[in-house]
Amino acid sequence: MDASTADWIAAIGQAAGALFTAAAVGWAVFLARREGQWRREDQAERAAERADRDAAQARLITVEHRWEDYPEFAVRIRNGSIMPILDVQIAEVWNDGKRLDWTTHGDMFDASVIGAGEGLDWPVSIRRGNSRAGPPESGIDHVTVEFTDAGGLRWRRRDHEPPSRLIDPPTR
Repeated sequence: MDASTADWIAAIGQAAGALFTAAAVGWAVFLARREGQWRREDQAERAAERADRDAAQARLITVEHRWEDYPEFAVRIRNGSIMPILDVQIAEVWNDGKRLDWTTHGDMFDASVIGAGEGLDWPVSIRRGNSRAGPPESGIDHVTVEFTDAGGLRWRRRDHEPPSRLIDPPTR
């Protein structure tokens, strides 16, 4: 074998080695990116599962409203869970896209605890100025309540909509 044939064989070997090295680096980069994607998907799935677990009790709290004796209506809050809810407050009363001025009677603005499987009816009156007013012609669109679950998480629930998590502590 002469020198030029040996040089060609060496050059082909070096080229093949470079090609396979580049392929191995490309494969390693692909695997690293895919692993990162799997990890992000796994973290997102765990976060969604945790959020679902966190909201489990809050989903079992129902809020309803119905007219009682004019000019009052009642807000019924039912705790359908097996744990109590704490610091329950009526946060908002809405009609025709407007937040209404309302009042509860006496110390009924908030409740410290609604036990497991229990409910609470709050009498509420709509106010206009300093006096109570009658029901709006089209009734009440929705009522929003806030409460703390047994795990210490604060929630807001508007009628039958899914609960939303609050970060701020309850206001009194």
